[in-house]
Amino acid sequence: MFDNLSDDQRKVLRIWFVVGVIVILLLLFFSYSVYKEKKENEVNYSNVYTKVKDYNRYYTVTSLVEKFYSYINSKDYNNVLIILNSDYKNTNNINLSNIDNYLPKHEVNIGFQPGLICTKQISKDLTSYYVKGNTVSSNTGDKISDSYYNIILDSISFTYSISILTSDEYRGECS
Repeated sequence: MFDNLSDDQRKVLRIWFVVGVIVILLLLFFSYSVYKEKKENEVNYSNVYTKVKDYNRYYTVTSLVEKFYSYINSKDYNNVLIILNSDYKNTNNINLSNIDNYLPKHEVNIGFQPGLICTKQISKDLTSYYVKGNTVSSNTGDKISDSYYNIILDSISFTYSISILTSDEYRGECS
């Protein structure tokens, strides 16, 4: 079949064959790249909270609660309202005039001593953290009460919101 072809025709066929192989390899490479990128972007959204094992994440979440406590200590209720979760505020009908009823009660400046922190990815950019710890006196370090919070962290806008939980709301979510 190829015996009847001149040398120039054979050269042209070889060139087209090489070009065809290169095009096929490029198509395979790009389709694999797209497939791999889609796989990497898939996030496993679980209904189960797992313990935070990354020290940096543990520290970040703890510092968010400590910032919340610093606003409470300075009675900066405008900023407390800003970082309270909007669903939590709406459900409990919280506003500037009644916010003090929903915050930890204290006679002295308070601090937060972290305990167990669990995490759950709730969407591509949002992560929920269940935080269990102790409200302590900033002066003596004595425990005042158990504290439970749900923190939603947005990894795109680097914002967060806090909901105050009861022990019953916390129970069972994180162990």
